[in-house]
Amino acid sequence: MISNTVHRSVLQFGMEKVAKAIGKCAGTLSKELNPKEKNHKLGADDLQKIIKVTGCPMAVNHLAEILGQVFSYEADHLSHLKDGDVFDNYAAMMAMQGGLSLDFNEALHDNKIDRKEVVQLRSSAHKSIAAILEFLKRLDKNIAEKGSFYVK
Repeated sequence: MISNTVHRSVLQFGMEKVAKAIGKCAGTLSKELNPKEKNHKLGADDLQKIIKVTGCPMAVNHLAEILGQVFSYEADHLSHLKDGDVFDNYAAMMAMQGGLSLDFNEALHDNKIDRKEVVQLRSSAHKSIAAILEFLKRLDKNIAEKGSFYVK
């Protein structure tokens, strides 16, 4: 359930920090996030605030999974890298694409893919997508500012 996912995300980030950031007391937020609580439920606007405050993609990925989709998101965790390091990261991710294919083939060795294998494949795919998006963002930025992208 999405409530379980959001609850875990908030606990990892810190209930007090999230509550303060979205303008709620921690006790109220805790009740709203508790899947067993029937009288308090988290609203969509607060869910949006939580996702923004925590920066945690778990809730968004859970929603995407319900829809049979994959959301891609920009890789803020890569934004501190120098341009050359972004290129190296991208190159490493492209090399891993072969590994992702191998993982997929390994998962199919018994002619079925189980839940654990899907989670691993999805994680690998998201890392690849994040690296590609960050690389493209840096290309656009450098070309707009400097006219070209210098690798090192």
